[in-house]
Amino acid sequence: ASTLSALYARPWDEAAAWRALGTAWGWPAPGAEPCTQAAAQGLQCHRGRGGLAVIRALDRPVVLPLADDAGRRAHAVLWAVHDGVAELEAADGRLRVPLVLLARHWRGEFATLW
Repeated sequence: ASTLSALYARPWDEAAAWRALGTAWGWPAPGAEPCTQAAAQGLQCHRGRGGLAVIRALDRPVVLPLADDAGRRAHAVLWAVHDGVAELEAADGRLRVPLVLLARHWRGEFATLW
């Protein structure tokens, strides 16, 4: 079993990942349309596509949609990338995942706040 198997056993939906990210910005309850609601909180929302180089350049945590080979889906917050490891947060807390493993589950989509 991969270190990401727990993510799919108790998957976060997108709203749960946004709540975790929002809390870090002092915004504890983003709802179903976080990008629409962000402006009312004085925040900007960005949805994009790219690789880890783009996320490193943004230098902020992001919401990542993930999927495994069986088609199961989950969302996580990527807090940091260092030494070939991604630090993710999901339903069971934080976990460290090798980037090579993350690459098999992530298709380059992300969303963030600033």
